[in-house]
Amino acid sequence: MTLANRFGPHLSIGIQICALALGLLCNLVLARLLSADGYGVYSIVYTLVSMIGMPLEVGLAMVMVREIASLHAGQDWGRMRGAIRASTFISLAFSAVWLSSCAIFLILADTETSHYAAAALWAAFLLPIAGLAAVRGSILRGLGHPLWGQAMGAVLKPGFFLLLMAAMAIKLWTDGAGVKFSPNLALALHSAAAAIALGIGMWLMARLIPADVKSAEPTYEWRRWLANIPGYSLMAAAFAANQAIATLALAFFDQPQAVGVYRVAELGASLVVMPLGAIAIHYSADIARLISQGNTTELRAKLRHAARVAIAAACPVALIFLIFGRELIKAAFGESYSGASLPLAILSLAQIVNTLTGLAGIVMSMGGHHREALAAVLIAIGIQLALTLWLVPSHSVTGAAISSAIATLVWCQILRLRVRKHYLVSTLPI
Repeated sequence: MTLANRFGPHLSIGIQICALALGLLCNLVLARLLSADGYGVYSIVYTLVSMIGMPLEVGLAMVMVREIASLHAGQDWGRMRGAIRASTFISLAFSAVWLSSCAIFLILADTETSHYAAAALWAAFLLPIAGLAAVRGSILRGLGHPLWGQAMGAVLKPGFFLLLMAAMAIKLWTDGAGVKFSPNLALALHSAAAAIALGIGMWLMARLIPADVKSAEPTYEWRRWLANIPGYSLMAAAFAANQAIATLALAFFDQPQAVGVYRVAELGASLVVMPLGAIAIHYSADIARLISQGNTTELRAKLRHAARVAIAAACPVALIFLIFGRELIKAAFGESYSGASLPLAILSLAQIVNTLTGLAGIVMSMGGHHREALAAVLIAIGIQLALTLWLVPSHSVTGAAISSAIATLVWCQILRLRVRKHYLVSTLPI
């Protein structure tokens, strides 16, 4: 047994911790190098790119993980080659539409939007490069190399971005020409970092792809592949909406400070559930393979092991937040954020229950039941919306945390029960 196989879940958690640290460092460096206005322009454009790129970076990527893993297990080399080619074509077609939209925006931009127009030019290159890199990472995961598949987007891209920013900052400082670090330059460097990660991913894929795939006649299933992309994309959008409801409600019913306090609690709770997310990424291809083979015995063992590793990693973090949450928040963010301690405790407990539920969402997605998973999330969003409108006006941040926690409990338990119904396996750690 190789080191990657034996300690794969633990290494995946390590990769996600590195990704979190690199992401924080990148944002800190950007905030220092750019003015407040410049950082705002960069953030707006990058957020827009992330939202528009969701069909590629989430929808198509999830389809490829499931398809490549299933085809690899069945040694269906022709369909695998067709799926890889189709993913490239879909990425390029989507990117062509995006580039055309950016070109129209540049032509129509007036003086009030000119500062966004130049940034949009570089964003036009970032989306297709990042999208292709995400799809290549998903193919590597499907081929049974989840660590490399994760490292492309989680470590290599932000790592090279950080190095390029540091190198450019040093160059501008030594030249002494008074040239300021701009949002355009930041987006250009981000595009370059994504291109380097994509190049490494393409090299890895060429080395790791089975030789039989390269000589096989490609077979395509366009209708089925294209039909699955919106479902996975809508799931990601639904999860994003689940997170946004509390923030928007607080912004409407309370003061901006309440939004900041809730954001601190939400960030802390995300650390509790991070091990589950890392393990979900690591095991997604294995789960797709086992489902396609009908191997419920190994699937049951894999799900139990994943839940045990995740809860073992999550419990110490949640316990620290429950006992020392107020002190940690005051030390890290200041006295004005100390009100986040109770919401943090509520959200952390909800994420512990979510972690105990295990990989129910991934099982549903990799088994082709993503529409049922989407329905469960939409039910939870409806409950959260009703509770938010009831609780936030009177209980502010605490009410938002309670509504979000209950919504999390609802959708994860629905998914757990659906997994048991479809596959007769439990996602719990016992």
